[in-house]
Amino acid sequence: MNFKLYTADCIGNEKNCLYRNEREIATPGDLAAALAFDHTCGRFKNSYRSKTNFLSSDCIVMDFDNDKTEDPSEWMTPDKIASLLPDVNLAIAPSRHNMLPKGTLSPRPRGHVYFPIAETTDAEKYANVKAAIRAHFPFFDDNAVDAARFIFGTGMDAEDILWQDGWLNIDEEILPAEEEVARDTIPSGQRNKTMSRFAARVLKKLGDTEEAHNAFLLRAEKCDPPLPEEELRTIWFSALRFFKKPFRRIRRMFHPLNTMMILERRNAVPSNRRITAT
Repeated sequence: MNFKLYTADCIGNEKNCLYRNEREIATPGDLAAALAFDHTCGRFKNSYRSKTNFLSSDCIVMDFDNDKTEDPSEWMTPDKIASLLPDVNLAIAPSRHNMLPKGTLSPRPRGHVYFPIAETTDAEKYANVKAAIRAHFPFFDDNAVDAARFIFGTGMDAEDILWQDGWLNIDEEILPAEEEVARDTIPSGQRNKTMSRFAARVLKKLGDTEEAHNAFLLRAEKCDPPLPEEELRTIWFSALRFFKKPFRRIRRMFHPLNTMMILERRNAVPSNRRITAT
């Protein structure tokens, strides 16, 4: 799992709009270092954060504050969220108000879920994916669905983060496949990505079966021009490998006992053919 974040040179500055520092995130440590600063998931023209300046993003962040119920048994936790999406790549980090009072609400688990996605340069499409996630999972914040959202930085260690290596991205999980299936053709430039996404979906739906494989081959017939057989083989077995691989979840502390350590660090700024294996 990997994605990019863009950090500011400050913490807690709501008026700042400059996010000049691109961070490659591939480990919990990478993420913890980036989250120490105010940050955004989007790349913006001249590094100036605004909806009209949106250039691209390969990550979506969603908030959960547990502000819709006062019943602790109904509060969402990182493990609960990850269990709802066991196949999906995600990382969950505590927010600056985790297990602290916020407004009139009592201490409770609060945090951010970072979802890698297929990189997009379309701000409207990006916001629509966020809205789709929110529609599927109403415990996420209602208001955090625009393309120019930023997150306040807060100090933490890698051990404070739940890191889950799945085999699907959230956009592959929740977006309807009907649009792709309805196409008469899959044009050059979209064939590999479309077939990879289809392979992942059909394996999840039908498992490692001949039915799934035949559906994949039938879908491949829509590629124009056709993909070489070797490339189709590579796509299928890559999806199959990830499907069979147990996902890796690094379980981290996200608990009231952890809150004081987070508070102590908060002000510190660290830097028709059968594909066979060959």
